[in-house]
Amino acid sequence: MRFWKKLGHALLGLAPLPLSILIQFLLMIPVCGILFAYCFMFHPNLYGTELYDMLYELFESTAFNTAFLSICAAFIILYFGCWYFNAFEGFSLKPVRLKKIFSPLMILGIFVLALGLQYTVSYIVSFTAAINPDWLIAFEELEDSAGINDMTPLLVLYSVILGPINEELLFRGVSLSYLHKAMPFWLANIIQAALFGIFHMNMLQGIYAFVLGLFLGYLCKISNSIFPSMLLHIIYNFLACFSTDILFYGDNIILVCFRLILAVLLPIAGIYLCLSGEKKDLSAA
Repeated sequence: MRFWKKLGHALLGLAPLPLSILIQFLLMIPVCGILFAYCFMFHPNLYGTELYDMLYELFESTAFNTAFLSICAAFIILYFGCWYFNAFEGFSLKPVRLKKIFSPLMILGIFVLALGLQYTVSYIVSFTAAINPDWLIAFEELEDSAGINDMTPLLVLYSVILGPINEELLFRGVSLSYLHKAMPFWLANIIQAALFGIFHMNMLQGIYAFVLGLFLGYLCKISNSIFPSMLLHIIYNFLACFSTDILFYGDNIILVCFRLILAVLLPIAGIYLCLSGEKKDLSAA
């Protein structure tokens, strides 16, 4: 009986990834219907190749992709948010509870960790691209198609808020929580991080997402809450969107070596501060 219970938990832990893909597929059906209706209502004279070209241009546009991803994220947040908070962590934004989760040291540690991971990920990207330059080309093409180099308000909303909350509920919320019921935390964390990497559908991005997923999962473990990992993910994405020119200013050897040191020391310092903040909060309680 215990084996089958653990197997059930393991399968539930693997379920969020295919379920999220299914949700996106199901949402694409009414969205396609709306686009077809739009074309026939406002461009009734288009037929054949012209209609196909117009639809193709709409589907390939950054605005459409951003809007569709935002809609999917909203549905996933609603569905998996209800699932996670009902099954594992009661949803509460009361000041007393938030103060217990986010001690000053925890908040400082999250910021230091987010800053350090910017440098860590940059070296992971550089190393991975050196192994296989085609992965970097594919990643850059993906960034261009997503409009990362020309941020719109909706893209900012998705990249900094909706995307991180969506992904945290999927992988550090439902996936990690169920997997941890079926196996040791270290193995559960590796599996959820691997699922997080697969979710990005891009080899280079998947590799560094796997590393990020390990840190995010560990933060959930030490804080006993998904809220710190959400905050870390949000800050990380914000810095990635708006602070790269400042964080990576200059390319002389001294600055490169200094950033390498930061890539190692800042994540360690961030984890230490988060652990210290959690222990201090427990002793105070």
